[in-house]
Parts: sequence; C-alpha cells; structure tokens
Amino acid sequence: MAAQLRGSSPSRPAPRPRQAVAVLTLALALILAACETGASGGQGGSTTSLTIATTYEITDLDPAASGYWAPEFGYGELLMRAHDDGTLEPWLLESLEPVAPTTWRLTLREGITFQNGRTLDATALSALLNHHLTTNEDLQAVVPGGEATPVSELEVELTTSRPAGTVPAAFAHELMVPVFDLEAAEQAGDDVAAQIAAKYWTGPFVVTAITSEDLTMERNPDYWGGTPRLEEVTVRFISDAQARVLAVQSGEADLALYPDSAAAQVLEGSDEAAFITSEVPHSSVRMILNQEDPVLGEEDVRRAISLAVDYDELAEQVLPVVFDVGTGMYPAHLPFAEQVQRSDLDEAEALLDAAGWTRGSGEVRERDGRRLRLSFVVDDQIADLQAMTVALQGQLKELGVEVDINEVADVYEATEGDDWSAVFLMSNVYGADYVGDAQRFLASDGRLNLGHIDDAELDGLIAQALAETDGVAQADLLREIQQRVGERMYGVFPAERRSSVIASAAWRDYVVPMNNLWVDAETAASGS
Repeated sequence: MAAQLRGSSPSRPAPRPRQAVAVLTLALALILAACETGASGGQGGSTTSLTIATTYEITDLDPAASGYWAPEFGYGELLMRAHDDGTLEPWLLESLEPVAPTTWRLTLREGITFQNGRTLDATALSALLNHHLTTNEDLQAVVPGGEATPVSELEVELTTSRPAGTVPAAFAHELMVPVFDLEAAEQAGDDVAAQIAAKYWTGPFVVTAITSEDLTMERNPDYWGGTPRLEEVTVRFISDAQARVLAVQSGEADLALYPDSAAAQVLEGSDEAAFITSEVPHSSVRMILNQEDPVLGEEDVRRAISLAVDYDELAEQVLPVVFDVGTGMYPAHLPFAEQVQRSDLDEAEALLDAAGWTRGSGEVRERDGRRLRLSFVVDDQIADLQAMTVALQGQLKELGVEVDINEVADVYEATEGDDWSAVFLMSNVYGADYVGDAQRFLASDGRLNLGHIDDAELDGLIAQALAETDGVAQADLLREIQQRVGERMYGVFPAERRSSVIASAAWRDYVVPMNNLWVDAETAASGS
C-alpha cells in the first residue's frame, strides 16, 4: 500500500475470542465479590489519565481499514459533529453551506495542523475529499459525482452531479470522511510503526504505541483547539463484557464500553463502579425481515409479527435501563420520528387466520401442511440482542409462530443465503446520517438492503431526501419514508437503545456521547 491507500467502505471487526472469564455465572460471581470486598474501581487514581476497556482490538492506524476508531478515541477528527437531537455543527470546519443546487462551500477553521506539523488547508482537504470520493462507495452513494476544488487558503468548493442534501451528515459520519494527512498516510503504508511515526491525524491525542493488548496515547502539545485536559489515554482490548466490568472494579480501567444491560442490576448501589447511560436513546434495534422468505413475503404475515411484539415488555421487563419502548425506525425524541408500530395480539391473530394460517390441533400454526416457522439470525457476541430474540421467541409463540434462533459470528455473512427470516442489528446512525442510512438499508440498490426490499415508491422518497438540501423539507421526507416502511412493514424496531458505559467512581459524571465519540479535548474525570 506504499503508493495508494486501500479504497473500500470499512466495517467493524469482530471481537477477539472470548476469554476464560466469559462464563457468565462465574463472571457475575466475581463482580459481586468485588463489590463486597470494596475493590478500588479506580478511586484515588490519576485525574490526568484515562484508561478505557473496549471490545474491539485496534491493530493499526490505516485510515481506510480502521479510520473509524480515530474520532472515537480522540486521535482523529471529522469535518462535522452530530448531537443527540439530530442537529449538526461544524467541527474542523468553520462553516458549511450550499451555494447552488449542486455546490457546497466548505470553510476550514484557521490554525489546524496535523500532528506531524503540516497544515490542514484547502489544498490538503481537497486532495483528501477527492480520495474519499473515488474510493468509498457509501460516500459515492450520497455525494454523487463529487469533486472538491480549493478556492482560497481555507475554502473548498464541492460540486456534485446532482443535488446532495446529505453532505453535512456524511461529513459527520466516521465511516465517510475521516480527516488525515493523505500524503503522509500513503508514505507510511501498511507498516504500523511507520503509521505511528507519521502522525497524520489532527486529534487532541497522539498514538504512541499499539500492541495486542492496548493502544496508548499522549496529549498533543500542538493541538489546534487548545490544551487537552487529559495527559494520557490508554485503550485496552478486552473482548468479554464481564471482564471489562471487572477491569473497572479492580482499578485497571476507568471506563468499560459496550456493557451488557445485565450489569446495571449487578452494579446497582455499588460504590466502586456505576452503570451510566446516555440521556436519550441513540439508536433503534432493527429486526430486518427477509422479503424473500416464503412466509414473510406476505405483507399480512409481516404485519401480524409486528403486532404480536410486546414492545412495553421488552423495554420494561426484558432489557430495562438500556432500552426504551420501540415506536419506529428512529428514537422517538427526534423531531422527524414517526410511530409506525404498536402491539395488538388479537389483531395479529385475526390477520393470520384470514391468511389461512390456522392452529389446528397443535400450538404452531399451519397452512397446506407447512408449519409457520421463522429463523432468527443474531450476533453471538451481543448478549442484549440474544436476550431480546429469546423474549420475542416467547411472544411469537403466543401467536402460534415457531422461532429458531441462530447465533452467528458474522450476521452479514449469515444473511447471504436464503435460509433466514429475520436478522437483528444494533443501529447507530453515525453522524445523524438518517437519509444515507435509509439509502443503504431500504433502497432497492442499497448496499445493506439485507431484507431484499424492492419498492419503487420508497426508492423515490429516498432519492428525493438524498437531493433535498433544506432541512425542514428533508425531515418531512424522512417521515414519509418511515410511514411507507410502516405501511408495508419491511422491518420491526423492537426497542430504542441508550448508549452505556461502566464508569469508576472518579468517572461517575462522564457524559455518554452520541456516535461513540468517547474521548475529546474536553474529556476529564469528575471534579477535575
């Protein structure tokens, strides 16, 4: 890769194999023991450093393969930043505005430098944007025919082949336009030591080492945004959720990411560690229904499945604290969110009866000698999704639907064939890119259209939303998109999910951020 960065849309790697402590009963016993013995959980530790325990291993700094980690852990940044309410604001940019139907004007902040001392100016940004626009297929889908040209020292003109209203959200999406020194990254190539030495990011923290156990960083002394509050940040790679909790309780970590919701009850009242969540849900759980499944190809069957889900039970009894009641595609607090689902078991029963799926003498409904059976696909590493599928299995049993659950290492690979009915995903709409998300998952030509949706009316709504640069008009189109999904019941959204972390006593006031942007220049321990 010495001459050219790889061109692809990156995706998150699978966690490393579970460690010996992965046996749930043993892990919970150890957690309770730590609570009883008063493990330090980071009390009295340094307030100038932060250690984070995470599921995923970071193996390199390659922007194409793993650039999404850069803004999450503070060594890289983006052009725009998203907030909980779905609004966007400039980050490395000073401003971003449409100046014509197919033209955007980008203005950089003054004084931004890469960690190697080179200046991020309009020439560097234009080269980087053109690189992304020719190598990232997801970016190409929402910024069609994009081309960037410097027009002054800090201003770039971005032209597109047709109106592209999703440009701001794309610039806040960690998989779209990570900002780095393109020339330095190409020179560093695949050599991790060379990547570290090249210092081609802009963030408040500089990576100093990467091992199989952790990634270490130190404060960027020349950070454009002022002096970062932390001196050091360490990211430890611990694949097992319970082991991450133990790391916080033992004082080996200050924050543990991606905890199972079961830890909330275990840690209730603990002085050593706290389970804290975001103020509002950041995502919805997706239950994508396979339109090519012989059973779910029938709209009334899909509708019956949606009506049979007890959304209140899932949020309040099965997965409390982390999950809110699912109302639709997007968290209900967002201004454009639409309620497209409800619970009504009697109506679900009537729909299946009318469709010829009868109970007969058995518990499982049948039609023409065929049992009403569904196959659920779920990630074998996400305990909360596994708990949800088991609960749904019980709820659908009341409707007379038999459900098989297949826990797999790679849900995308598992859905390449036809022998599945529904797949479950945690949806975190990075950068508030709700329109781009609809294009990827719902459009007939969407890269992640796992459910094989083919709906010309829906495609038309998505195309309009992609082109719309007026925020109010775009929100209206998002409402119509959700209504169409609800009318045809292309998917079920069982719950809304709050982001969560386990925090030591010194970090109890940590504010759980949107889009997993765990660390920035203002991050600091409680009271520091």
